Amino acid sequence: MAHWSDVAGAGQYLRGVDIDGKGDIPVTISHHAIEEMPHDKEKKAVIYFRGSEKGLVLNQTNGEELKDHFGDDMDNWNGKRIVLFTVRTQTPDGTPTKGIRVRCTLGDPLPKTNPVQKPDFEEFSSESLSDGDDLPF
Repeated sequence: MAHWSDVAGAGQYLRGVDIDGKGDIPVTISHHAIEEMPHDKEKKAVIYFRGSEKGLVLNQTNGEELKDHFGDDMDNWNGKRIVLFTVRTQTPDGTPTKGIRVRCTLGDPLPKTNPVQKPDFEEFSSESLSDGDDLPF
């Protein structure tokens, strides 16, 4: 049986329905890009993950979470492990939907008083991270 929600808006970006019901999904950020959105031509930051072709368009909430943990320079986010999960939210017109949120799992947030100081991630060797994540999307 085909479901409209399986194909509506399907494309290159992750949606809440892609991961809803799968619990917390650990991923490794492979890279980021600034891309023009197909529906409104606005440029937004997108992060991509090892083992997946779909990217996550960053909203303000997720972008701030990443910045608070890994710093303002998005190049420093590459290779970092995070967790994706869904929350109940709503579209700008009030329609209930599932949204994707990120949770940073390694390192402490950067101190608010010294934006130059960054956490030391050398204790987490790249060898401890798998080359390919087993992603459900």
